[in-house]
Amino acid sequence: MITLKTLPYATAQEVFEQVANHLIKQNAKSQITHGQEIAECFYRLDTLKCAAGCLIGEDEYNEKRMEGKNWDTLLMRGIVPENHDDLICDLQKVHDKKETNTWKEELIKVATEHNLDYSFLNN
Repeated sequence: MITLKTLPYATAQEVFEQVANHLIKQNAKSQITHGQEIAECFYRLDTLKCAAGCLIGEDEYNEKRMEGKNWDTLLMRGIVPENHDDLICDLQKVHDKKETNTWKEELIKVATEHNLDYSFLNN
């Protein structure tokens, strides 16, 4: 399992597969909504994790330092490693901005943009 500690050693394909499998299996957003409006996305919310949140180990998660900040902000503050930043941000957008029933299609688009294999999503 990839965590912040092992992220620098992971390939983009490994990151994509872990996040994509997590999102498809969870099939729910890690966010609070008020009616139709999204109030806030969370790296962790109860048992749910966002796309980037599934890359943060239990011992690495710090609610006060992480929540309310996007991945790029965490990167600028030195909280997360810079490896695969663009890929993780794109995956985070799928979780945050797309409906769960479109995630598979959106993940395929991300894989295509990053030249990654997505064939496992068809199983």
